[in-house]
Amino acid sequence: MTGSVSPIRPAPGAPAEGAVEAGYGLTFERAMPRDLVHKAAIEQVLLTDLKPLGDDEFAFAAQLPRAHRLFNDTEHGLHDAMAILEAGRQGVTLGVHELARVPRESQFVLGELSLTVHDREGLRVGPEPTRLVGHSLTSDWRYIKGELVSLRLGGDVYLDGRPVMAIAGMGGFMNDRMYRLLRRRQRPRGDFQPGPGPADAALPREVGRRDPANVVITPPVAPDGDPRRLRAQVVVNQTHHTFFDHPLDHVPAMLLVEAMRQAAVASAAGAIGLDPGAAVVTRCRAAYGRYAELEPAIGCDVDLEEPESADGATTVTARLTMSQLGKQLGEGTLELAFPGGS
Repeated sequence: MTGSVSPIRPAPGAPAEGAVEAGYGLTFERAMPRDLVHKAAIEQVLLTDLKPLGDDEFAFAAQLPRAHRLFNDTEHGLHDAMAILEAGRQGVTLGVHELARVPRESQFVLGELSLTVHDREGLRVGPEPTRLVGHSLTSDWRYIKGELVSLRLGGDVYLDGRPVMAIAGMGGFMNDRMYRLLRRRQRPRGDFQPGPGPADAALPREVGRRDPANVVITPPVAPDGDPRRLRAQVVVNQTHHTFFDHPLDHVPAMLLVEAMRQAAVASAAGAIGLDPGAAVVTRCRAAYGRYAELEPAIGCDVDLEEPESADGATTVTARLTMSQLGKQLGEGTLELAFPGGS
């Protein structure tokens, strides 16, 4: 198997430029069947093709949307990192089914993810639909009783043949019996405080969004009086048809990533005076250790580092921790670029 893949540099054995431009023979003509990428609605499917390249390597294709209610709800004119992450999630989901023969009914569990943007301008939304090609390598395949239970993936993302981002992550797989057993053990018992509802959400402008339905945090506050150490709560709206494309018994990881992003954006804007609508994610690392339950309140603590200026932008790094019922759910680091500064 291939060695571990760096989330920062191009993956070992990355394809030659010509191979990417040729697209490996991948097509962009129609969406893949929705069940292959664990979606219920056709409108949420970004993936258009997948091609195995070897025992531990594959490429996938997607068309990025330009009028999606969530993924294009920004002001900076760039493709949202969330859209590229979702395309990658769909590509990886189908890739492990095809490569590792993981049963389609298995639960996919995201343990870690990271991304690094190499070319911010390469994310710009153009006059034609953007063609995404992902090249992925797998490593660290782990089995229990003959069943694959986890692996690592990493590689590079190209938009219209231009390398723009590196992505890496670790995921696990559970059959239905293992999943039900784990959920039964983890579910909280006793009384607890429900999380906030949509009416408690921050204003869209505060988190770099335009649509109130896409706001997933409450306004950050400074409980200790330190303006760079803030806390928000996650708003879990189960009627949001992108995050909750189908009924779930837990908060999906993509919603938690978006909550981290919004908490970092709102905190940086409020504490430093930057324009939240200009914020672009340039690096992200997140790790999760527990499922997030739907109803108990989820807290997101933000610790901002001193901002830096480079390449015509102010860069802010935020360290985040998510918790529920006194237990840590996950933690991460986000780097945000604010072109033009305040």
